[in-house]
Amino acid sequence: MKTQQFHGVTSLIMVLIATLIGLVVMFMTSWLNWANLLAVMALAPQVILRAYCAKCPCQAHCAHIFPGKAALAFSRTPGPYTLLENGHQR
Repeated sequence: MKTQQFHGVTSLIMVLIATLIGLVVMFMTSWLNWANLLAVMALAPQVILRAYCAKCPCQAHCAHIFPGKAALAFSRTPGPYTLLENGHQR
């Protein structure tokens, strides 16, 4: 495993741990908010993969490994990101 891949996978694991901690705390606080967070967590990766990762030209050698391989399933041509996709506003 290359250094970039180690850092990419480690970052995904840390996000997963933080999300699971958030789920547990939310479950202990409010069932309704927990259900909403669970729904968002189920949809967010799909949106990120379709909108951002599917346009990335580095899918085959993605440092995060898993999103890159999942993005290969979408038939979207890699290309430049729009201002909205990059998160920049004018």
